[in-house]
Amino acid sequence: MKRWLYLTLLSLFFLSSAIVLGTRYVLLPMVPQYRVELEALLSANIGREVRIGALQAEWHGIEPWVAVGNLQILNERGEPALTLPSIRASLSWTSLATLDLRLSHLLVEGADLDIRRDTQGRFFVAGLQLSTEGEGDSPALIWLLKQGDVQVTDARVVWTDLQRSPAALQVRDLQFRLNNVVNLHRAALKARVVGDSLPRNAARKPDLRRADLQANRLAVPEAGTEALETGTDIELQLRILTPLLGGRPADPTRWNGEVYASLGIFKLGDWLAFIERPAWLTEMSGGGRAWVEFDNNRIQRVTFDPRVAVLGLYNPENRHAITLRNLTGRLDWQLDKADGQTWAAENVTLSAGDGEVLGPMSVRLQLTDSVDPSSRTGHLEADRLNLTVLAAVLKDAPLPQQARSVLQAAQLRGTIDSLDARWDGEWQAPANIRVEAEFADLGARSVSVRPDLRIPGFSNLSGRVDAGPDGGRWSVKGR
Repeated sequence: MKRWLYLTLLSLFFLSSAIVLGTRYVLLPMVPQYRVELEALLSANIGREVRIGALQAEWHGIEPWVAVGNLQILNERGEPALTLPSIRASLSWTSLATLDLRLSHLLVEGADLDIRRDTQGRFFVAGLQLSTEGEGDSPALIWLLKQGDVQVTDARVVWTDLQRSPAALQVRDLQFRLNNVVNLHRAALKARVVGDSLPRNAARKPDLRRADLQANRLAVPEAGTEALETGTDIELQLRILTPLLGGRPADPTRWNGEVYASLGIFKLGDWLAFIERPAWLTEMSGGGRAWVEFDNNRIQRVTFDPRVAVLGLYNPENRHAITLRNLTGRLDWQLDKADGQTWAAENVTLSAGDGEVLGPMSVRLQLTDSVDPSSRTGHLEADRLNLTVLAAVLKDAPLPQQARSVLQAAQLRGTIDSLDARWDGEWQAPANIRVEAEFADLGARSVSVRPDLRIPGFSNLSGRVDAGPDGGRWSVKGR
């Protein structure tokens, strides 16, 4: 038994050595001789003529490398539609075990890509029309997710949408990196976006050399620790887990993970040739950062750090509009267990048209969901709420008519230093209300919330309340 095992291991050693030596000293030197054959093979597969300027092979470390120089894909007129000045790839030895092409590293430098949609709605990439019919996973995406490390540096992408405008949107200095380890995939992208109607800027060139793709969480700074650069620089990061066994790794509906996006300072008016403006958004100037967590085609959490100088909102139903300025802080929405939801605004500061500053303030609302309405609950927390300024800000806000009427009739004033309120049932008709609050100089007019509920008016109330359905403690002063 031992002799048989020894001979087997020895045979495997000599076989692998023969493969390595044969690849290094026999096959690699022959690679440049097959440039014409490789051009014909690629041309047949993609349906366009392909030209290769140079083809070389060499050995680095324990892996063979292949370098392709000045690869061009020609359009129907025989002109270069896609140019790849430099491609370097190292072959992974796992290709022998999987009987499939696997690369340890793939580096594409200086790519120049043109993407457009014509007036008939057809999409073209490098002059090649994309088919929008059929179902199934993308073979190209499946292949990319199987490679070790993929990098694209100093690329340029031009997007033209002839259904909207002849103006071209350019993505310059694009740096991209994709790292795959079994079913864990991390990607990072940095680029500068400019267009025929967008202002140019001199922001520094993006760099991915320090991009941390090995962390379990996306490597991005916390809010407030780093100032956003001016201009139209964009940054994207992605971390996903794909099905390990019995799944379709290229099916996005089976992914779970997190996306991070950062957008530099921009003006909405400069982008209207390229994007559709929502009906509720009239004006925007600024930028921000966002995190989105998802699981099996369902968004679980969205976090947004706005750095907005001007934000115009409009309600088409009642035609009310408001312009907010200098909006900063953190906005968060999360899907909790049993389909409950949490909305939060942390350290939010903003000002309205009259120049009054609201904040910094924090508000958190948690609602639990249930098939039985009586089993639903709510929890509201807030601090540093200036009701006088809040009412002034909301007087022109595009709110539903009922909420707008109640706010206008109540004429809220005063400040709430802290608030912790809990209730059972729907928030529109709460029951078993429990409140802890500290406040100063509160005042409001009597207002009817619904036909069977009218809240009495009060003025100049200060103190603390800790009360519930069974009573509580009050310490209130009024004038």
